[in-house]
Amino acid sequence: MKTILAAIAAAPMLAQPVASTAEAAGTGIRTERVQFATGAASAVIKGQLQGDADVDYLVRAAARRKESSNYTLTIGVTGKALAPTPASMDALIQGTSHHAAAKITCVPFLETKPQQCEAFVIRRGFDGTATVEIPQADAGKRRILFVQGKPVASDATDPLTVTRKGELSVVTLGSDERYEIPDVLVIGD
Repeated sequence: MKTILAAIAAAPMLAQPVASTAEAAGTGIRTERVQFATGAASAVIKGQLQGDADVDYLVRAAARRKESSNYTLTIGVTGKALAPTPASMDALIQGTSHHAAAKITCVPFLETKPQQCEAFVIRRGFDGTATVEIPQADAGKRRILFVQGKPVASDATDPLTVTRKGELSVVTLGSDERYEIPDVLVIGD
């Protein structure tokens, strides 16, 4: 069997084909075996992921007969992005959509040594939900999503891990990229 891991933090999901659900033993990862109606070559799976939930999709190849199977997995996200807090409720940096900026200690994408990076925040309420944006020299911007004051996702392909250091969230992406983001930048004062 081939396992396809589809993990999208805090977003609903749309994919192909029909599935049944079984909980992976002790891992918290939901496993769904892909099953087609008799004679059907495709179907649709609709579901929802919340927080840092994961789903493993199992595609049944004809392995017992030493045959191969072709498959296509399509994933889409529905819903709307959270709206920024309006300027009437949380001042904006003039001429921008950012609520605040700060210098943070970082090791940006493709860099090897810690340095000071400019970080900007777009707050999306008063519960610590915000997007922190860090401009990158040759990679546009790095975006990190905070929900209720905790980093939960980023636009990096590498996995996100978080440690706490006083009043900082130290966000590590993969093994090299790191950002030390102060709580006051995310939440405000």
